[in-house]
Amino acid sequence: MKKIYLLFLPILLFSCMESSENVEMERLLGVWMHEFSNEDETIESTISFIADGTYIIENRRVQSSEGFNPGLIDAYKGKFSLEAGKLTFSDKIFFFTEDFVNPPATIEALRQGENVKYPKQTAKVSFEENNKVMVLLYDCPGPEPEEDEVLVECLDLGPLPYNQVKNF
Repeated sequence: MKKIYLLFLPILLFSCMESSENVEMERLLGVWMHEFSNEDETIESTISFIADGTYIIENRRVQSSEGFNPGLIDAYKGKFSLEAGKLTFSDKIFFFTEDFVNPPATIEALRQGENVKYPKQTAKVSFEENNKVMVLLYDCPGPEPEEDEVLVECLDLGPLPYNQVKNF
């Protein structure tokens, strides 16, 4: 009997790990928002995690002391994966506004950055407050860029809390 138990133990452990990873992925899906301010403006950053493994990050100015209008400043689209509590952003495409003073309201009105390839970016992810707050702690420095990738400056970001805005 003991030998049979030992044979099934790895299967049982693997099943629990896979199930746990699925639970983490389901917690991640939805729209999350982080707001930050500097002396000149307030920016609302949202991350949408979609079940097909894609994400959209939008950075929207909501207030400015410099007389700049509210609107979408830039955005990123790409793919994400989650493994062992580590979130990986890949295949990043950058979009930006051509009019910083009067930015547009939608991502379709932004201009896509061309011929720029970004390296993968990783962050540890955890959840707080009954899964309504997601905390990202970016790895700095991230993975070394490939030969054709842009070197992305790594800001020494502390834990970034994102509040859940919408659950998919």
